Order: sequence, then C-alpha cells, then structure tokens
Amino acid sequence: MGIPRTLAYLVVTGATMTAGSMVTRAQSAPGGRANQSALSKSGRSGDRVIRLFDFNERPQGNLEPVPMLWTRHESPGFPSYAVGRFDLETGYDSPPSFYLESRGRSCAYHYSGLDIDAGPHTDYRITVHIKPDRLTYARAYISAYLLDANGVKIDGTERRSRFVGGDPNAEQWQDVSVRLLGNVDGAYSIGLAVWVVQRSEWWFGAQPLKHIDHKDVHGGAWFDDITVYRLPSVDLSTTASAAGNVYAADAIPLLLVRGGDSSFRELQTRLTVRDAAGRIVRREKVGLTQQAESRTRQVALPALPPGAYHAHLSVDIEQGMTIDRYLTFVRLAPN
Repeated sequence: MGIPRTLAYLVVTGATMTAGSMVTRAQSAPGGRANQSALSKSGRSGDRVIRLFDFNERPQGNLEPVPMLWTRHESPGFPSYAVGRFDLETGYDSPPSFYLESRGRSCAYHYSGLDIDAGPHTDYRITVHIKPDRLTYARAYISAYLLDANGVKIDGTERRSRFVGGDPNAEQWQDVSVRLLGNVDGAYSIGLAVWVVQRSEWWFGAQPLKHIDHKDVHGGAWFDDITVYRLPSVDLSTTASAAGNVYAADAIPLLLVRGGDSSFRELQTRLTVRDAAGRIVRREKVGLTQQAESRTRQVALPALPPGAYHAHLSVDIEQGMTIDRYLTFVRLAPN
C-alpha cells in the first residue's frame, strides 16, 4: 500500500501488489519458530516465505489454549475476559485456526517472538485468511510493524489491513493482506497483531445526535494461515529538481527506478508511460541487476511534449506475484 503524497497539479504516486496462490503450509516448530526446511521446499517462492502461522501446534506439544508466543493485548476496552483460543474444528484449508471472541468488548493478540527477521532493502507482504463471526458493528483485521532489537515498536511503521465485518450475509473466509515497508534504521524484526475491535475502537468520524454505541456481544473472528513474504524493495520517482513531480519546459523528464532484492535475484521490470489520453508513449524493460543492495536506474524521456503523463512500473517476482508502482508527472509548456 503506497502512501500518496499531496503534490502540485494533483500529481500523486501509488503502489499496489497482487499475488497468486503460492504458499506451502508448514507447521510451527517449538519455540515459535517456523520449520524453515519445510518452507524452502515450496520451490523458487520458498525463500520468499519467511514465516507461516497455520496454528497447527498440537503435534509440536503445545497444549495451551492459545498459540505459542501470542500474548493478549492489554489496554482500556480490551478486558481479560475477551480472549482468543485455538479452534480445533474450524480452519481455512483444514483446522485448526485462531479464534478471537469479543464478548461485547475488543480483543487482540500480538506475536511476541523476535524471529521474523527484518532485513535491509526489503519490503514485506503479510497475508491472512479471516472469517468473521456475527460482526455487525465490530471489525476484524491484522496489523504489522517493525521492532527494534529490544522488541519495541518503531514509531510510524505500523500498517493495518482492510476491515472485515459489517455484513452478516458475508461470513465466509476472506483473503486479507497488508504491505509493510522495510529498510528502516534500527529495524530488527517484524511484529504482528490480530484484532477484533468494537466500533468505538475503529470509527473516528462524526457521530449523529443521540448516537447509540452498539456493540457485538457474541461476535468474533477466525484467523488462519498468516504468511509473511519477503519482497524486493522497489520505487518509482522523479528527480529532486522536479518539485511536485513537475518538470519545467527546458528540463528533460527523468524517471528513477530503484530496486534491490535480498534474495540476490535479477528483477524483471517493465516501465510503461502513457499520456493523458491513455496512449502509450514509452515502453521498455528496465534492468535491475542481481544485487542485494538497492540500485537506481535513470530513464530519460526527452521527446515528451508538454502535458500530464502516467508511468507504471511492473515487477514480476514469480508464480503470479507482481509489484506495481504508479507515478503521475507533468511537463510544462514553454512560456
């Protein structure tokens, strides 16, 4: 999820990511660490999966009611009687799953392990299957953030998924994801949290006169197959001289393509530039060499007439997974 910038001439940037089905299920090993050998057997995509929680921990000796290293969130509105537990009869592909029960309040659990490594020049995608249970006013979601070596959350790094719930006729499993930006100074590991929150926790808009704060007394949600992917860090931008992504008439538009992949793979990237009418004015492959550190390539566009343009950078990873970056820029007409 790219964060849009407010720019002159309504110039904005954006980012999206899609993925096909590419996860091999793996059990959690004792101590909360994933069975890395099982994950690596999923082929080329195996080393993209750095952690998978399928909550099948009974064979590993966990007889507790909650998954290993998952701790209850404690704050006002999150009482001790709103708890999570294994559900040994419900799961996305197969049981078990992790069920959070609200009991009229909010409930959340954080993964307290420090074993989901946060490497340099790397972004992350976290996916999960969520099944809402009678969530009319409450919502379920997952969040991810970066931690330092002491397990303290780094300010400004937390990202959350979309909300699940609100439609009593749509209580099937739903695919949810969140993109976490890496390459942050001091980042040591990735933190995760699953949430079922009442309306008072997620709604921050204006309330109507004589508002009644409804709560879901019997609601909850199931969570299953939380998967953390390691992805290349890729960015599309203009040069610093183009304030607000606007190039002067006498300046040659330059697009900067930056990318790095900690798996030491060559990134297959395609850059497409369209004019305001949607016509393609430039299309080419941009080679980002097989390096773990981030590298930058410049693409010069000297022949562009004045106008607004839309650039799209598409990066093929493997097995249906792509990363997309979008950028709008302007070249001014001469005075």
